[in-house]
Amino acid sequence: IHGMLIARSGKLIMEEYFHGFHRNKAHDTRSASKSLAAVLAGAVIHSGSSLTVKSPVFETILGSSEKDGSKSESQPDKRRQNINLEHLISMSSGQDCDDGDSSSKGNESNMQDQQQQLDWYQYTMDLDMVREPGKKAVYCTAGMNLVGAVLTAATGRKLEDLFMELIAKPLQINHYYLNLSPTGQPYLGGGIYWLPRDFMKLGQLMLNKGTWNNQRIVSKEYAEKSISSIFQMQNKGYGYGWWSIKYPYKNRQVTAFFAAGNGGQIVMGIPELELLVAFYAGNYSHKTLMRIQQEFVPEFILPALK
Repeated sequence: IHGMLIARSGKLIMEEYFHGFHRNKAHDTRSASKSLAAVLAGAVIHSGSSLTVKSPVFETILGSSEKDGSKSESQPDKRRQNINLEHLISMSSGQDCDDGDSSSKGNESNMQDQQQQLDWYQYTMDLDMVREPGKKAVYCTAGMNLVGAVLTAATGRKLEDLFMELIAKPLQINHYYLNLSPTGQPYLGGGIYWLPRDFMKLGQLMLNKGTWNNQRIVSKEYAEKSISSIFQMQNKGYGYGWWSIKYPYKNRQVTAFFAAGNGGQIVMGIPELELLVAFYAGNYSHKTLMRIQQEFVPEFILPALK
């Protein structure tokens, strides 16, 4: 464990760091920063853009004359025209994109290891369809990264500028490192470095139903949908970029939402208890990385609450 922070009712009540880490050292959040992609999409929608969760992905990125997203196919799969922004942020696009399947062309490692198409946006748009959009959620890093292409196309602005204006400035986040793709765009699939306190702010934003310091960042409806269980994936709920799980607490159950990344990167909120928990760790690709949500939260943190 590199860091452990707990906030209650909007106030930080515990903050401890280990193994040389400290509050002013940015930490790799791995896939936990996928939740940022969904929050940024909500912020762009709330900012007055014409974008909505139902905006078609290919039409938004390529223009109405190229809705199918593939000029090379004589008979393009019409299902791709039905992919909208909501499908990307809920990982239900229906594309051949499964990080749990090494044979899937859209698998993150396959995308990053290949050299034929260094534009990862285009690589993702070229993926075959395997099911109708919205049918099933499958863990797809490439699809979450493609959210960036939708946001830049819809606004005509650079992704890093949207992040700075709509997230970093209002949440008073001054120290961060955006991971980049080979073609230079910020990579929304994961790997952003944040200060631990700053990354907790995304969780507090969701606890506050879309506001920070009384400033609305995303709509209440969008925030609530983000942390809801739209789909079941990996035995957990999944909304717009956020996982959800139920815990036993004092003879009842409470629902937690969380961002999660390889190694044990966790930002978790439990609205009913006004509780926010964050862990940062280095258990990369190790079986112990799940102990935080499976053991530490239910067995130690929740019983300690008064």
